[in-house]
Order: sequence, then structure tokens, then C-alpha cells
Amino acid sequence: MKQKISKSLWIVAIIVAVFSIGITSYASNEVYDEQIYDDLVTTASALSDNLSYEEISKMNLAGKALRITVIEYDGEVIFDSDVDISQLDNHMSRPEVQEAIENGVGRAVRTSDTLMKNTYYAAIRCEDYILRVSKMAHSIFAVYITVLPFIVIMLILMFVLILAISRILTRSIIAPINQLGDNFNTSNVEVYEELSPFVNKIREQHERILMNANMRQEFTANVSHELKTPLTAITGYAELIKSGISNIDDSRKFAGEIHTNATRLLSLITDIIRLSELDSEGTTITYEEVNLYEIAKTVANSLKLLANKLNVEIKVVGKDSYVYGNREMMHELVYNLCDNAIKYNRENGSVTIYIEEESGRTVLKVCDTGIGISLENQERVFERFYRVDKSRSKKIGGTGLGLAIVKHIVLQHNAEISIESILNRGTEFTVRF
Repeated sequence: MKQKISKSLWIVAIIVAVFSIGITSYASNEVYDEQIYDDLVTTASALSDNLSYEEISKMNLAGKALRITVIEYDGEVIFDSDVDISQLDNHMSRPEVQEAIENGVGRAVRTSDTLMKNTYYAAIRCEDYILRVSKMAHSIFAVYITVLPFIVIMLILMFVLILAISRILTRSIIAPINQLGDNFNTSNVEVYEELSPFVNKIREQHERILMNANMRQEFTANVSHELKTPLTAITGYAELIKSGISNIDDSRKFAGEIHTNATRLLSLITDIIRLSELDSEGTTITYEEVNLYEIAKTVANSLKLLANKLNVEIKVVGKDSYVYGNREMMHELVYNLCDNAIKYNRENGSVTIYIEEESGRTVLKVCDTGIGISLENQERVFERFYRVDKSRSKKIGGTGLGLAIVKHIVLQHNAEISIESILNRGTEFTVRF
């Protein structure tokens, strides 16, 4: 990057130098030519105003830089201070003469073959003739040849200066970036305005990676703990049966405990796999128009046995209402909410599933008359393995992952979920699609 910036500065500086020299040369040449023309026109005007043709024709300009020519309107030369007029052809075609006849003043420059000298002509229209004054002068090219050593020295010094400045500028440009690399997570580090969106994006991704790493670490620890508990129980009861010290009744009891813990272990593994699938970004999800009321009735029917076992009534209220989503996930969403509502209910309680429309949005509500959730616990119920009542969760075989799965599905469908609960009176989960 340093080389690229330095190279860019070099290129820009060289281009600027070349253009500066070119523009300066052009401007100098224009000023140089204009100055000579002004001098010649001034001289010609002074001669025509103060001297007659006879006085002009008697002027001796031998050895002088000026050359005076008198030309009639038909182009014939009637006087020249430097050349015998018999050797001169008709001057009617000369541009300075034509311009003087038309506009009163004319001028022209003719370059020598060597490009070292130019002859400048200025002609003015008098009453009976054209008076032309000319002068030979060094061209601007010849002037540059003279000062060429100084130009070369100046260019060398300029390039040395450019090299030094480019290195200083490159270091100053790169310094904040290097400092940012060493102190990326420090907010008081200088950041270029153009890089701010990029840096903020990287910081967000970095924070997200750290958060995900912490969550995965915590999840792994929780998974290990949750799996260890039923496995320990299964191993313990199995060893008691294997030892032969238990009678038939105890063995049946131990077998029942093994079955209960194995079932809980299977539920844990199933939920863990499901969460892993939901976390995976590469999973292809099929969306379609899903009748949420129909799914709610299916879930209520499948949970009737569990509800009857716990003396809880479950019912569905509403009408056909469609959402654009994944059918399997919608069933899982409603099932997990209702399963929790039944398990954390009280005897002779109820669970009601409402399917409603609010401002053109389909709304799912699962209301129960259960134990309720305290305000401080409401913010954490969607965390993995978080349980409001741990003793009750273990008793009913809860994994602590049901609401975490619900939260994933809600986010996957760009929906919103909220909770309202009062201790010992009941809880209401609301999902707005």
C-alpha cells in the first residue's frame, strides 16, 4: 500500500510539473511576443506621426536592430532600410500588410529554419502607404536553451523534493491505519471519515464473532451439564440393576427411572440438533402460504393427551389466517409455546390459542392460566437452557431449549414476539407476523 500511495504521489507530481512547465512556457512565449509587438507598433506609430516619408527614407539604420520598410497599397516596396528594393518582390501577400490595410494595424512573425531566431513584423496604415517595422529577436526556444542548465538543476531539485514529500505524506497517510490495526477495538483511535463505515462494519463483525464464540462456549458447557445429569442417573440405576442387589420391584422402579432419563436425554439431543440446524446459514428453507389456524388446531389435537393428563383444557379461537412461512417451523413454533403453556399450568387450568388479525397482520397468541413469570425472568426466558422453575422443569422433563427454538423461528420469519405475564395468574405469548 505504501508503494502504491508513493507511486501515485509521484505520478501526480510529475504530471503537475510537466503541465506547469508547459503552461509557463506557453504563457512566457505569449508575453514575450506581445512585448516585442507592442514595442514595434509604438515605434512605427512614432515614426509615422513625427516624420514624413522623405525623412523616413533618408534614415540611416545601418547596424541597428530595426528594419523599416515602406510599402504602397498595391504591395510594391518603395523603401527598405536593409535591402535594395529591386531585390524585393511584391508584399501584397504578406499577412501583416493585408491586416494593416484592413484593420489599420497588422503583425506577423516568421521563424528561422534553426528555430533559434524569429523575425517580428508590425505594420500600420498611413495616409499614402504602409509603414512596416521589423526586428529580429531570439525565440523563446533559444532563451530556454540558454537557461537549460538551470532548468535541469531545478527539475532535479524538484524531484528530490517530491520524493521527500511523498515519503512524508505516505507515512502520515499510513500511520492512522497502522495505529488502527494495533488498537482496533479502541474507540479513541483516529479513523479516516471514508473508512468509518468499513471500520464500523468490521468492529460489529468482530463483536458478533466474540459474542457468538462466548455463546458457543456457554452453550457447550450447558450442553455438557445437561447431558451429564440424565447419563449419570442412567448409569447409576443400571449399575444397581447389574449388581443384583435390587429386588424385582426395585429393578422395575430403576428401569422406569432409566426410561425417564433416556427420554429426557433423547429430547435434549433432538432440541440441540434442531437449534444447530436453525443456527446454520446454509440450510435451505422452503416458504409457502400457511394456514396458521389449521396448524393451531392440529397442535391442540396432538397435545390433548398431555393436557388431559395434567387436567388442563386446551382450545383454539379464531378463523383461517395465512402467513408466508415454513410449514414445519410454524408447527414447531405453535407446539413449543403450547407445550410450555400446558406443562407450566396448574390443575384445572386452561390454554387458549388465538389466531387474530391486527392492522393487516396475522397475530398468534398463546394464553395460559399457569404459574406466571416474574418481570426479571421475562427478559431471559428465550435464553438457551434457562428455566424459570428448575425443579418443575426437571420433573416434567423440560429441556430449557423450547423457547430458544421459538425465538429462532420468529426471527427467521421476520416476526416479533412479546410476553406479558403475572405471577400465579398466567402468561400470554404474542407473535406478530
